[in-house]
Amino acid sequence: MARSLLPEDLYLLRQVTDCALHPDGRRVAFVVSWMDQETDTNRSVLWLHEGDPPADSVVQPGVNRDLGKSTFTTHGARQVSYGHADSMPRFSPDGRWLAYLSAPHKGPPQLKVMPLAGGEPRSLTSADDGVSELAWLPDATGLVFTAPVRPEHQRGKSGVELDRMPQPRRITDIGYRFNGRGFINDRRRHVFLLRLPHPGEAPRSPIQLTDGPRDDSAPAPSPDGRTITFISARHPDHTYVGGNDVWSVPTKGGRPKRLTNGGNWGQANWHPTEPQLLLIGSTERGVVDLSSVFVLDLGQRGRPRRLGDGQISTIAVGTPLSISGGHVLVHGVRRGAVHIDRYELGSGARSTIVDGQRTVGSFASSHDGNRLVFVASGTNTPTELYERVDGRERCLTAVSAPFLKVVSLAPMTEASTAAGDGTPVHLFVCAPSGRGKRPGLLYVHGGPLTQYGWGFNGEFQIAASAGYVVVGPNPRGSDGYGLEHANAITARYGTDDWLDVQASADYLAARADVDADRLGIGGGSYGGFMVAWATARTHRFRAALVERAVINWVTMEATSDITWFMRTQLGTTTLDNAESMRQQSPITWVKNVRTPTLVLHSEEDWRCPIEQGEQWFAALRRNGVPAEFVRFPGENHELTRSGRPSLRLERFRIVHDWFADYLGGGRFARPLSDPTPQGSMC
Repeated sequence: MARSLLPEDLYLLRQVTDCALHPDGRRVAFVVSWMDQETDTNRSVLWLHEGDPPADSVVQPGVNRDLGKSTFTTHGARQVSYGHADSMPRFSPDGRWLAYLSAPHKGPPQLKVMPLAGGEPRSLTSADDGVSELAWLPDATGLVFTAPVRPEHQRGKSGVELDRMPQPRRITDIGYRFNGRGFINDRRRHVFLLRLPHPGEAPRSPIQLTDGPRDDSAPAPSPDGRTITFISARHPDHTYVGGNDVWSVPTKGGRPKRLTNGGNWGQANWHPTEPQLLLIGSTERGVVDLSSVFVLDLGQRGRPRRLGDGQISTIAVGTPLSISGGHVLVHGVRRGAVHIDRYELGSGARSTIVDGQRTVGSFASSHDGNRLVFVASGTNTPTELYERVDGRERCLTAVSAPFLKVVSLAPMTEASTAAGDGTPVHLFVCAPSGRGKRPGLLYVHGGPLTQYGWGFNGEFQIAASAGYVVVGPNPRGSDGYGLEHANAITARYGTDDWLDVQASADYLAARADVDADRLGIGGGSYGGFMVAWATARTHRFRAALVERAVINWVTMEATSDITWFMRTQLGTTTLDNAESMRQQSPITWVKNVRTPTLVLHSEEDWRCPIEQGEQWFAALRRNGVPAEFVRFPGENHELTRSGRPSLRLERFRIVHDWFADYLGGGRFARPLSDPTPQGSMC
C-alpha cells in the first residue's frame, strides 16, 4: 500500500529530462535521470523509443530494490547508453548517428557519437573542462560544440591541481567566476568545429572558431554549413548592464560578425530555407523585459521583428525552439503552466498546441510538423515522455511508476486571494489528507521571474508528508502573468511583492485546515530575500527558513556572478545610489526580527555568495534571535536541484527538524540501510 513520501523515496524517482526526434520522425531518444544512492551522484542514461508500439504500450519500469536501480521492459524502447551521466542526445541530419555528452563518475562530460546501425559509442573529445553544448553540421560530416579554453600552463591538470597551484590570480574583469563553474576569467567557453573521423581513422582534433575574454554559447550551423551563429556578451559594459548579442563566424574560420545590436538573447536557430534567424529573447538590455520570439532577416539592416505581441505568452530564455511546417514552436509560460505555442512565421499569429495543467520541458518536432514529442510533468505526475500526432496525445513512458507505487502524493490545487491594494494573487496549495488543523508553511519562490505551478514539486510534497499545509504564491515580480506583473517590483523590492506575500499568509491562516498560530515561512534566493524581509516586518511566523538568500544588495553587487542583475532589478548601483540599495536590503531592518530562523547556504554559491547568509546569521545572533547556520561544503546555488543526493536529503531532515521544533510538524528519521524504508516519521 502506498504511504506518505519520505526523503529516501526520491532515490526511487526516475524522470525523463530531455528528448530528441530522429529525422525519420519515428524514433525518439530520451534521457532518464535519477539520484544514485550507491555513488551519491546524479545519474542519467539514454533510451531510444523505436517504431510505433501497441496503442496500450508504454515503456514500463521495474525496480531492483537491493540496488535501487531501474530496469525497463522493451515495449518499443531500449536503453542505448550506459555511461555515468549521459545527456543532450542529438541525431545527425542523415539519421546515421546519435551524438551526446557523456560524463564519467569523476570527470567532465565529453562528446560521443553512437552509430544507430549498431556498434560501440566513440568518444571524440578529451577537453580538460568538458563539453557543454553540441549541434550537427547539416551534411552530418561533423559537429560544433562549446568548451572552455585554458591557458597553456593549466592544460592537462585536474581541478584539484589547479586550485592548489601556488600562483596568484590576476583579475581584470569583475565577472571572473560563475556559479557551478568556479573561476572562469582564464577559461572562457568558445565554439569548436569537429569533423567526424573516417572508418578506422583516429579521432580528429577540434578546430577552435572563436576566442576572446567572453563566453560563447548556443552554436547553430547555417543550412549550407558555411556559417555558425553563437551568442556572446562582447560589449564592453556587459558585466554592468547585462545582455548579449547574436554573432556569426565562418565555418572555415575568420573574424566573428555581430548580427544584433543590443538585446538579451537565449537561442538563435536558422530558418531551413529562408535567409532568416529565429531568435528567442528580448531586444532590451539592462531592463526587466519578457522574452519573445523574433525573426531576424539577414542581409537587411534593422532590428529583429517580434512575432505576436509578446504579452500574452512569456517565453523563457533558453527555451527550445523548433521550426517546422512554416511555424516556430516555443514555450509559453502562463499562470503556473508551461505550454507549447506555435507562431505562424508569416503573420506572427499564435496558437497553443500543448496546454493543460502541466509544465512542459524539452520538445522536438518532425520536419513536416505532424509529430511532436515532449517531456512534461503534472503536480502528481513526475516528468514523462509524450507524443502528439494529428492532435491526439499519449504518454510513451512510465519511468516514475515504481516511485508512484510506493508513495502517495498530496494533491496540488490552485487558489486566489487579493492583496491589500486589490491586486489578485494566484496561489498553489499542497495539503495532506485528514481532518483537523495543521501547521501551515508559506513558501516563496526564487527568481523573482519564475513561478510556482503545475509541475511535480518535491519540496511541497515532502512538507505535506510532514503534516503541513503548504501555500506557494506567485507574487508580483513572478513570470507567467505579463510584463506589468513581472516589472511591478523593479527598483521597488519589498513593496507590491510584500503586499502579495502578506495576503498569501492571510489566506493560509484563514484556511479551515490550518492552525493560524503555527505558521512558518521559507524560501531560497529571491524567496530567501522575501523571508528575511517578511520577518523584519511581522512577528506572525513562528519559524523561518532563509536559504541561499539575498540579504545585502550593497555587498552582493561586488561578490555575485551576476552583477548586472542589481542594476536591472534595483534600477541603480552603489556608485549611483547606495542608499536606495540599502533601503531594499533586509540587513538594514534586521533589528526588527524576532522569528527563530534557520539559515542555509552553500559554500560555493557564487550567485548569492555565502557572505549573505553569514551576515544574516551573525546579525540574528547578535540580536538574541534563535538561529542556526548550516553550510553545505562543495555545493553551489543549485543544491536543491542538482546537488549531491545525500546532502539534498540531509537538507530535508535539517529543515523539518527546525520546523518541527517550532511548529510541531513531523520529522524524518535517517534509515539504517534500506534505500526505500518502510518506516514512518518519528
